[in-house]
Amino acid sequence: MEREYETLFPNKGDKLQIAICDDKEIIVRELYKQLHHLMRKSGIEFKILPFISPVRLLECQESIHILFLDIDMPQMNGLLTAKKASEKWNDIKIIFLTAHIEYVQSAFKVKTFRYLLKPFKKEDIREALYEAMDVLLERNFKLIKVQDRVIQINIPEIYYIEALGDQSAVFRENDYIISNVTLKEWCAENYPDLYRCNKNYIVNFLHVDKIKDKVFLTNGKELPVAVRKRRQIKEAYYSYKKERARIIWE
Repeated sequence: MEREYETLFPNKGDKLQIAICDDKEIIVRELYKQLHHLMRKSGIEFKILPFISPVRLLECQESIHILFLDIDMPQMNGLLTAKKASEKWNDIKIIFLTAHIEYVQSAFKVKTFRYLLKPFKKEDIREALYEAMDVLLERNFKLIKVQDRVIQINIPEIYYIEALGDQSAVFRENDYIISNVTLKEWCAENYPDLYRCNKNYIVNFLHVDKIKDKVFLTNGKELPVAVRKRRQIKEAYYSYKKERARIIWE
């Protein structure tokens, strides 16, 4: 059944560490408050490290996983700070903060995950944070918004996904979830288990029994396959099975 976003780190005591660096203290305080609220709701162990100096940030000896970083700072600009931060913390996800749209193009010349335009919207901060967590934790799951809350859905639990206009129905073995994620957005995530078999359906290869003119799932469900996609989906499925066999063997 649906559940709130649970602790995702495998080892007890591990923490997600988030840093904020902006030369304006009022922005650091406001962003700290919003991130703290979001992380308390997530159920993940966390620590937020606030900085008003990029020099102090780079002197930090703790691990930093996600960095909210201002571009326009007097001591050292955000682009140089980002370069040095990426060298120090190899897998860091950097979310740039800027009030100037013209800086955005420059931001993507360095290791940038995303940018936020000032003044921030709460929804933009939430989306940026959760997307960074998705990529950083590399878990086989997706965070989706259902009505007024965010839940975690594990990809292996999905049997298939059906398009519902601007929404989608995610079918598991014994239930389904209506989410605000479109089929196009699901496809953009590039999950190796999921394949779009026609314009209205995505199937999870993990639960496929066989493929002929239709996709036959292990729970007895049959999904249509677009005629022009029949050869493609069969080849993709056989490649998937071969790859999984190789991984299991190794």
